[in-house]
Amino acid sequence: MTLIIAIAALVPLVDYGWQLRGEIKNKMTAGSNQPPQRSELAEPFEARFFVGHSGDTVRYRLMKPLNYDLKKKYPLVACLHHGGAHGSDNSIQIDGAGAAQFLSLYTNRIKYPAFIFVPQCPKNLGWQDIDAPVFETIDWLETVFPVNTKKIYVTGVSGGGFGSWDFIGARPTMFAAAIPVCGAGDTSIAQAIVNIPVWAFQGEKDDLVPAKLQWEMISAIRNAGGHPRYTELAGAGHNIWDEVSQTPGLLDWLFAQERK
Repeated sequence: MTLIIAIAALVPLVDYGWQLRGEIKNKMTAGSNQPPQRSELAEPFEARFFVGHSGDTVRYRLMKPLNYDLKKKYPLVACLHHGGAHGSDNSIQIDGAGAAQFLSLYTNRIKYPAFIFVPQCPKNLGWQDIDAPVFETIDWLETVFPVNTKKIYVTGVSGGGFGSWDFIGARPTMFAAAIPVCGAGDTSIAQAIVNIPVWAFQGEKDDLVPAKLQWEMISAIRNAGGHPRYTELAGAGHNIWDEVSQTPGLLDWLFAQERK
């Protein structure tokens, strides 16, 4: 009888965990209610769009490697924006993608030449809703630009952190590494992504995406035999990208990863 009572008490907790994930994801996909605006940060990036076989249009910004050489192969980094940059203006997503801003700094473009790919997620949709056309866009970019298909990475903050987990779970053979920041995902994909290098970052006091949700992903992968990295910033909240970007060796680690 004691065991039955204990199990009965546990079930609502499990259900609440899934409910919490769903509620957070809804917040991440709602998008901003602000009117479309043009971002000065987007100006150095080329505005492009791709129409997939299903008819879905992916609006994205692309920055080519500095001193671009057609004879060389370059990594591609997919930078996924947070929930406040959803829309169709194909501009404001750069404001919501800290990694794109960071990678586009001159010093980083010199040291880590790469294609910086920044798609925009439409309002009221999540990254998991448009992952197929985004993957199709990346596949197409590989045919027209010298992309090193063994060095394709994904990173994102908040909603983009959720998207990073979604992307590697939906297309594990595409990505060589992922850096999800303040995100969470479906622990059932752990076995599928066990061999993908992951370095996840989380604020200990994050009041939007509780740290335990990201830790559950890391634990699931480790239990499946993987070796993901996890950095939890003590006392930090949800907005931790500046601290993440200052992590020693972060980009060295990322660009050293290569899909086998």
